[in-house]
Amino acid sequence: MPLLIAFSVLLGWMRISTYIRAEFLRLRKREFVEASRAQGGSLWRILFTHIFPNALGPIVTFSPAEIASNIYLLAILDYLGLGL
Repeated sequence: MPLLIAFSVLLGWMRISTYIRAEFLRLRKREFVEASRAQGGSLWRILFTHIFPNALGPIVTFSPAEIASNIYLLAILDYLGLGL
């Protein structure tokens, strides 16, 4: 079981990372980020006060679907005889 979970974690991060990257790229062009940049905000300040809190909503809603797909994958492997 630990080996199956390890493989699931090692290979499952790619789907959510592309979603997070797309969300950050979408948010960096928004008006509130441009205004903060125009006021002289540093990169880290813009990331942690503007982009990251606004990106959490879609990430949190996407996470349960990812968890369910990983459980489904483990069930499929168990059905094929490769699970527990």
